[in-house]
Amino acid sequence: MRFEETPSLEKFVLDYLQRVGALTEQESYATLGVLLPDDLTGYFREEQLLLAFDYEVAEETEGSLLITHGSPFLDKTVESVLQNYGHFTVRYWSGHIPELPRNFEQKILAKLEFRRCRPPKVNMHVVEECIFYEFNFRCTFRSHEKSEEVVTVVVN
Repeated sequence: MRFEETPSLEKFVLDYLQRVGALTEQESYATLGVLLPDDLTGYFREEQLLLAFDYEVAEETEGSLLITHGSPFLDKTVESVLQNYGHFTVRYWSGHIPELPRNFEQKILAKLEFRRCRPPKVNMHVVEECIFYEFNFRCTFRSHEKSEEVVTVVVN
């Protein structure tokens, strides 16, 4: 497993750890060794961590911490991201692009009879993938009164 190619939990945790300045090293399959910076040692209550992203690997590796949805480490990581970094959402279509079968027109002609007209020509329109970044800023305006407002900016 290469963490650079994994678009899920492993990549999220690795990106977070690298952003906060932790030293990371892939120890073995689905196992990541982490040396946390001093300012996060108190937050996670450890200086060195051995993170496992697979249940079987976590059972076989002594001293490893299983990282999965709902694990305490992941909850603290998400909490730290929400408190310390800007909020944004990447929205995209994660499925494959639908395609027509190769003999689609022949299947239509076999099932339907066209009288006094030409059979229809089937055109495929591909849905393009669009990525939008949504940034939400909490702005505080101060004059005679203090007011807060959430400003949303969407970038195409």
